[in-house]
This record gives sequence, C-alpha cells and structure tokens, in this order.
Amino acid sequence: MKRLETILAVIIVSCASCGGAHLRASSPVERSARPDVQLAERVHFSTGSDRVLTAERDVLSRNALWMSENAGAVLVLEGHCDERGSDAFNMELGDRRARSVAAEMVTRGADASRLVIVSQGEGAPVDARHSPAAWSLNRRVEFLIR
Repeated sequence: MKRLETILAVIIVSCASCGGAHLRASSPVERSARPDVQLAERVHFSTGSDRVLTAERDVLSRNALWMSENAGAVLVLEGHCDERGSDAFNMELGDRRARSVAAEMVTRGADASRLVIVSQGEGAPVDARHSPAAWSLNRRVEFLIR
C-alpha cells in the first residue's frame, strides 16, 4: 500500500507541476528544425508486460532523435494499462512500462533529465470497449510534450 501511495504522490506532483501545459505529441506545434524528425505518439505492449516490443524499438529511436533536435523539450512518458487486473497492479504496471520506455530511450541518446514518468494505470483508455482489440490499444506508453 505504501508503494501505491508513493506512486500516486509522484503522479499528483507531476500533473500539478505542468499546470495542464503539456501537449499531445500529435499537436500541430512542431519545434523540430527538420520536418522528417517527428515525435511518435505511443508504443504498445503485450498483456501484463513492461518489455518494449521489438517492433516498437524504431519508434523509440525516432523519439530519441526528436529529443536531440528539440533540446528544450521535456517528454512525459505516460504508462497505461487495459482494464484487466487490480487498480494497484495496473498503476504499478503503467509505471514500469513508462520506466522501460525511458530506459530504452536513454540507451538511444535521450537525456534522462528531460523524461518524466507518469502512470495512468487503467484510468485513461483510448478505447473503452471490453474486448481484446480495445485492450491491445490501451496497453501503451504515450509521449506528451511539456
């Protein structure tokens, strides 16, 4: 229970500090000097896993490159889960997913001090249906520009 309280405190502080000023990666605001370097919106995960899928690693490489082209940008890595599992498990899994993405991006040259980790657990689904297709979409880490 103490770990969940800590995770929730980090989330609250992270959300409060941005004052709602972060933008979705798909925002029309593009700071890149090179139009071919664009930030991808999200990566997806297998059920119950925080391991970055091989197919998603290119996305992380492109996002690390985007960060090098946008030196002032801070990225919020927002971990999400599908609706299955307890609230506590999903909050922890969302955190582990975001941390896994951060670690992969750092190995690709991203500055760790410009990455913020947040877990949404199952609280913000992109697809609210109760189906395998929806669950697959909801198991993700999103990239938000702050």
